[in-house]
Amino acid sequence: MLKIFAPKIIDKVTINVTDAVKAKELEQAKGVMNNYLKDKHFTVRLFDSLETDAIVVQGLNEEKTALQWITILKESETPFLRKVYLAIEKLAQDSSINKKKTIYL
Repeated sequence: MLKIFAPKIIDKVTINVTDAVKAKELEQAKGVMNNYLKDKHFTVRLFDSLETDAIVVQGLNEEKTALQWITILKESETPFLRKVYLAIEKLAQDSSINKKKTIYL
């Protein structure tokens, strides 16, 4: 009998947020973020900002040579998860973060 296994999902999102409500929202949206990042060439880390009441969205490319972050305020008129998704999209547009590997044949 032939067994078919689904491909293993690589976890490209790390969440280190102390605010319980925001952490729960981010955990629920983690699957959507991982799905978006599956064909991208960088990982995302979400953590609390030490200076302000904000969340930092940090992008690190696969070679670990380029790092960039975007700070998002927790409370504003734009929905929180929408701001997180926009930050990840901006990181994906940055060519130093979302850099394809060059394969020589």
